[in-house]
Amino acid sequence: AFFQANPAGRLINVATKDQRDVDAVLVTNLSISLMLGLSLVATLAVVVSTLWWAAILLVPLLGAFARTRTTYQRALIEIKRWGAVTRSPVYVLFSQCLDGLFTIRAFRAGPAVRHQMGLLVDETARWDLAEQAA
Repeated sequence: AFFQANPAGRLINVATKDQRDVDAVLVTNLSISLMLGLSLVATLAVVVSTLWWAAILLVPLLGAFARTRTTYQRALIEIKRWGAVTRSPVYVLFSQCLDGLFTIRAFRAGPAVRHQMGLLVDETARWDLAEQAA
C-alpha cells in the first residue's frame, strides 16, 4: 500500500539524497567539525591562560554565536526542505517518461517533455545552489 500511495519519484528522491548524505557529506563534515572544534578549544585555552579577563568576553560572544547559529540552522533546514520538494517532480517526470517512452515517441511529445524537464531541473538547481551557498 505504501508504494502505491507514494510516487516513484518521491521514493527515489529520498533514497538517493539520504545515501549521498551518508556516503560523502557526513564523513567530510564530521572530520572538518572535529578539526575546527579542537583548534578552537586550543586557541581559547591559550588566550584565556594568557589574558584571564578575555574569559569574560567569551560569555557574550558564545551567546551571540548561539543566536546566529539558531537563525542559520532554521534557514538551512527550510532551504533543504524546498530543495527536496523541487527535486521530487524531476524524479517523477523521469520515471513517467521511462514508463511512457513509446507513447511520447508515438505522439511526438519529446520537445514538450524536454521543455517541462528543463523547467523542473532549473527550479531544482536554484535550490541546490542556495543550499550550497548556505
